[in-house]
Amino acid sequence: MSDTSSWLLPYPSDSNQRSECLLEVDRIYGLLGIAKDALKLGIGVDYTKSAERLYTETARIVIEAGHVDMLSYCQFYFREFEGIHIPSWVPDWRYEVRRPCGEYACDTAFCASAKHKYEDVSQKNGQSNILRLKGVRVDVIESTGSPWRPETLGTPPLQLIDPYLAEIQHLCEQSDAKSQDIYQNPKDRQEAHWRIPIADQEMTVASRRRASSHSEDEYHRVLHDIKSGSGPNDTSTSSYLNMMGYLYFRRPFIFKKGFVGLGPEILQAGDVICIFFGAKLPYILRPYEDGTWRLVGEAFVHGIMYGEFLEGRARDNFEVFRLK
Repeated sequence: MSDTSSWLLPYPSDSNQRSECLLEVDRIYGLLGIAKDALKLGIGVDYTKSAERLYTETARIVIEAGHVDMLSYCQFYFREFEGIHIPSWVPDWRYEVRRPCGEYACDTAFCASAKHKYEDVSQKNGQSNILRLKGVRVDVIESTGSPWRPETLGTPPLQLIDPYLAEIQHLCEQSDAKSQDIYQNPKDRQEAHWRIPIADQEMTVASRRRASSHSEDEYHRVLHDIKSGSGPNDTSTSSYLNMMGYLYFRRPFIFKKGFVGLGPEILQAGDVICIFFGAKLPYILRPYEDGTWRLVGEAFVHGIMYGEFLEGRARDNFEVFRLK
């Protein structure tokens, strides 16, 4: 079993079921008895701590132990509107945490940081709200599309599918027009339009895997259904549409260099995409005037998810990001 199985995940995403705790701190404390490395991580029970302090301390301990993709559970569908005051890099377990766009990090085949392992660049006596991570900037978001909101799991309605696919196709055409050599594999440009809407994943009986020609065939059948006005054919397109149904609250975007991807609904033009050492997923950051960064969330970026961007890159090209 992956060592990431010891991460503290207080309740599952993609479900209507939630663990109900009388005390918010028990969303962490309640799992210490089954977390195999709780003693090693040094997370003790102290009911004098506030939930905000406990969540922050726990996130720091887990991330600085090398589990960088704990960041993928920092989601802001509720925090944006309710004045929550904890660092952006801290998951807030009081709210629903949905399955990240890139799948659970312990299961995903993505490996954006390639062979670059996590490096501890923390300052043990530094500010408690600052998290320091080493990584590399990929590019800046040039423009964004409309948010994708199927609202529920399962087959999305036709009136949502058509504009979503059309918008991603338009972004791919904009990328082609830039004529920049951004892909290591020429097929990546040819396949972008059908891989991006499903974050390059397809459903299997037990899990997900990288999208195959089966998904490409289903994509074209979806377009046929849209053109004919017959509605989605559940028997011939179910895998593709179900995968789209899992990617709720995503927004398509395009980089200045031409990469196209999906990120959290709250992303905006000017946000920066980076890859942290030891992370399987890329992350979107927003700069503060003081040189620190706000975490916006994880992302799927077609063409960089399997370590392509970092291949052969010298280690001295990286920098330390200070998140708060």
